[in-house]
Amino acid sequence: MGCHRHCYSCEGPGNDECQTCVVPKYLHNGTCVSECPAGSYNTRQEAVGQELGFCLPCEHVCSTCTGDSPRDCLTCSPGHLRLLHLCVTHCPTGYYKDGSHCEKCDQSCEQCTGPGPDSCRACPPPLLELQGTKLCVESCPHRFYQLHDRCEQCHTSCQTCMDASPQSCLTCDWGSTLKDKVCYPRCEEGRYFSDEEICQSCDSSCRHCTGPRTDQCLTCHRDSALHAMENRCARCCQAGGNDTDCCVCDSRSALCVEAPQRKSGDDPRIDVNMSSRPLNHTSAALPVSLLLALGLALTVFALVKAHSRKSLCWGQSYERLSGSASVNMPHGVPEPDSGDEVDVVYTSRGGSVYRRYSFIHEQDTDADQDVDESTCLNLS
Repeated sequence: MGCHRHCYSCEGPGNDECQTCVVPKYLHNGTCVSECPAGSYNTRQEAVGQELGFCLPCEHVCSTCTGDSPRDCLTCSPGHLRLLHLCVTHCPTGYYKDGSHCEKCDQSCEQCTGPGPDSCRACPPPLLELQGTKLCVESCPHRFYQLHDRCEQCHTSCQTCMDASPQSCLTCDWGSTLKDKVCYPRCEEGRYFSDEEICQSCDSSCRHCTGPRTDQCLTCHRDSALHAMENRCARCCQAGGNDTDCCVCDSRSALCVEAPQRKSGDDPRIDVNMSSRPLNHTSAALPVSLLLALGLALTVFALVKAHSRKSLCWGQSYERLSGSASVNMPHGVPEPDSGDEVDVVYTSRGGSVYRRYSFIHEQDTDADQDVDESTCLNLS
């Protein structure tokens, strides 16, 4: 009795008793099939002038494959991830898990949780990790200073600084005066010093700000945190909540660890424009430097004159307290879960501690102490 019509050679007449098959059929478990099943691949051999086909098993990590090597996987078996042509149990450094695949991190990241430079978990040298974000940058932007391989947050009163204390400011925002490395604000909490040189209200989402927009916040109210890239405040996400306009908050810095979703009506402009590439301010550097130099000269002249009359503007807004302070004193923004609403306290280089009082003053009846407040506020 002859073989089954699909068999080239056989052990019996059944279709599952084949020993060899002729291409385009392939032998699998005694049967000649048109396609090899999952977990196997087809191969061909020449014998007695015929091209015989066989199904051979894939490497155990492969679900489908083109050969017997671990590098020949097309899809991976359960519990494994596809990395190029390999199947691995976890993604190596420089890659992140995306479904059943391992995808390469952005070139600015050493480790990451997803695509793009804002998903970095570790930054390769010489890039620096920006506190409160997942970004890697080449240099620290305003409001941050370099500490080893990280950009740490300055005290919120400083625009640029040497460390995180309020006594280490190098420059201040418009509307604050720098004296002995401390920035003294001209407006009370919730208000900013405008271009018209008057105190105007911040956006309601900001506790302190540099302008009226939602993306000009410096600090935030309780249960909110500041996104360092967008300079706007967002509510801290609550466990089990469904709020989409919230951020994952870092209780140590009152910063958003992950960016909040932008509301449709928000102004898309951002004050600090950062990326993983170098920041370019060369074109405006010369005129800005000249204006700053002129402003500094006028400020020094006005301060010397005011000091000689004992009529410094902030002299009416601070009182000297007992005790002293050091660079290691607590500083920064209250933690999102903190209810601390006390007045802002600053410390001079000599260690004297001052508390800022309300900016609404009683009328001074002494003619010798009468100071033209509009002149003081216009110092710059």
